[in-house]
Amino acid sequence: MDTAVRVTNWRAIEALRAGVPNRDAVRALGSSQPAVEDRFEETLTAVRQGFETGKGAEGVLFAGDFGSGKSHLLEYLQHVALENGFVCSKVVISRETPLYDAGRIYEAAIQSAKVPEWSGNILSAIAKNLEFDSPEYDDFERWAFDRNTSPNSRFAASLYIFQQGAGGRYPEISDRILQFWGGVKAPDREMMAWLKELGEETTFKFDKATNRDLVWQRYEFMSQLVVAAGYAGWILLIDEVELMGRYSLGQRAKSYGEMAKLLGILDEPSIPGLGTVCAITSAYQLEVMDYRRDDERISAKLRSTGDRGDWLLAGQADRGMQKIRQIPQDNMILEETIDLAEIYGDCQNIYSQAYGWQAPSDFKSNETWRIRQHIKHWINSWDLARLFPEHESELQVTTLEPSYAKGSVEEQEPVAKVNSCVVEGARPRFAVFGGQDTYKDRIFAPDRRITQLSGWSIPAIEWRWCVPGFDMPWQWADEQKLRQQPLVWEFDKEEVGVSGGKWEHLEEDQLGIELRFQLNGDWLRELHRFPLTRQLLVGGKDFWKIGQEILPPVTYRDL
Repeated sequence: MDTAVRVTNWRAIEALRAGVPNRDAVRALGSSQPAVEDRFEETLTAVRQGFETGKGAEGVLFAGDFGSGKSHLLEYLQHVALENGFVCSKVVISRETPLYDAGRIYEAAIQSAKVPEWSGNILSAIAKNLEFDSPEYDDFERWAFDRNTSPNSRFAASLYIFQQGAGGRYPEISDRILQFWGGVKAPDREMMAWLKELGEETTFKFDKATNRDLVWQRYEFMSQLVVAAGYAGWILLIDEVELMGRYSLGQRAKSYGEMAKLLGILDEPSIPGLGTVCAITSAYQLEVMDYRRDDERISAKLRSTGDRGDWLLAGQADRGMQKIRQIPQDNMILEETIDLAEIYGDCQNIYSQAYGWQAPSDFKSNETWRIRQHIKHWINSWDLARLFPEHESELQVTTLEPSYAKGSVEEQEPVAKVNSCVVEGARPRFAVFGGQDTYKDRIFAPDRRITQLSGWSIPAIEWRWCVPGFDMPWQWADEQKLRQQPLVWEFDKEEVGVSGGKWEHLEEDQLGIELRFQLNGDWLRELHRFPLTRQLLVGGKDFWKIGQEILPPVTYRDL
């Protein structure tokens, strides 16, 4: 059998085993949720026509029980969006990307964005595909420079600077502009200097604005930008929305409001070119909204303050909660009438091709199990039969219910031990090595490479540098990137260590690189630590020195 085919099937099986489907698993199994698929096709059409009609597309919110295939369906929808020429981002709600923080959601969406026929970052694809003489770009440019419709003047200024620096004339400037579009703080001083050099210092005036003020304008700008770069639009897929049930009352109110904005269901104009799909558990309405009386408590709390902003948020939260309650009427609950025998045959075929071993045909099902439980049961049974043919084994299936424990996710303490379900000898171990750190006037860019030393093979990880006082978003890297590309990130030295933010398991005088990966359905983390010292050089410049790694790395289980 062709090696590439075998590897593709192996990746599909490992994804199904972990319960987190990937592109290979979706291609092999497809989807069996026609109601949601039809509604999604309508959303794609509305997004594509958004600039002609001047309206944004109303998003899709669907529900399903734990293990019913919500993540698999989102992966399938991403495949459909990419096949239709859309840029697509998949964001999983977590401690790092809480739903109530639109800025973090935007950054995660940019980092996770996939582009048709492009394996790199979305911003690199845009920089490559923008054609300044195309009709699409002309429409975008008119919108960006129209003071009646355009967002903050920083976007028009950055676009002008980027266009003037096209063709490699100012590569560093272009990179800074792309980072700003991706969510990094606006480089106001640098942009004013570049505008002065171009003779346009009086054309653009920058009002005072924080990153938080620019969040929704970034969504609007990026949606317009991806269309100008030749794509059909921007699709945002948000998984595990139910985790907002762990937030405080105020954070849940903000989350309902942010979800309503993303879904385009508010009275205010929605964003043309942007379409959103959210997935939530079926039990959320009963176990969170009804049990905690969110409808009445959020409205009463916010409207009692007399603050105009709280009144506005109360209305937005109401719309978000109404959308959740409307799920059954919209027929957006995942169907359970799925042909398990057909799925069994597909999984059996994939497994046999992945391992070059004919998986036995012994179809069993249980009406109390979810799809994920069936698939994991089948795969584990085949594993035991293949590895221990003389041994008779019996698998036990335990249902894990999602927790909506009251309190803020940000307040929960991490567990500093790996879950006992992971065999210690099989736990993946990684090593950090090499790299060439970069030092500029204000930029500190640590640079390292990572390799897996032992344990079960992990096809992909997420990574981030942990720098005192600086919150870096997670980055994604597959096996090929880990082998070939350095893991580097640029930090503004004037911001490092300024805020009081601290990292778990990391001292104030240490630098860390944290890895996150999945194994048997668990999210595990590994933190590599390095001594970090700051030295002042002649002339007032500073130099950040990274020492030898502090061994052993810290390992723990993600919540």
